[in-house]
Amino acid sequence: MKIYGAIFDFDGTLLDSMPMWFSVCEEYLTQNGLQAQGITQEFRTMSLDRSAAYIRDFFHLDKSAEQIFSEINAMVEHRYHETLPLKEGAWELVRDLKAQGVKLALATASGRHLIDPALKRLNLSEMFDAVFTCAELNTSKSETKIFETALSALGTPAEETWVFEDSLLAIRAAKAAGLKTATVADPTNEDTVEEMKRLSDTYVDTFPTWEKTHLRKGEIV
Repeated sequence: MKIYGAIFDFDGTLLDSMPMWFSVCEEYLTQNGLQAQGITQEFRTMSLDRSAAYIRDFFHLDKSAEQIFSEINAMVEHRYHETLPLKEGAWELVRDLKAQGVKLALATASGRHLIDPALKRLNLSEMFDAVFTCAELNTSKSETKIFETALSALGTPAEETWVFEDSLLAIRAAKAAGLKTATVADPTNEDTVEEMKRLSDTYVDTFPTWEKTHLRKGEIV
């Protein structure tokens, strides 16, 4: 199957950041001398602002939810700006696709204040022809809008444009937009990966292995 365009998710696909998102609230509790008391699973279903309010109420803290959110967000920003690594082989895959003339876009649910410094630090800023965030488009990854916008910017045929994602909701949306899909393995999507594999056109266990066995010049096999 030909590949003329590729739309990459960032978190959990290129960037090895999902474990951090699942642990940052627990780390915040530890840094502030608070015992998790078995509540950390609650954070997996909450946004960061809801987690901050939950922490305030659960521990009866003399802080506003906004202050707690700001403190946790500062921890997150530091990791994006300074420490979070790419997944093995991610940079090389993007480089090789670029070298083959494939047009590249990034479509992410993370904010610009996080992704722009990370892209610069990881030498990816110049790789992408376009970068889109859900917040700027007033949408989510469960809707087709961000993928359709990225496709329009690339100007490549939908049937020859591939979306690389680690989220089941995003895979469904990309398929609904008429795009080819590649499910990317991540430790945090193990509960949905079989459904994602069933829906997707290809499965990426690791980038080096997948590129070696599935990517040929100008096509995915």
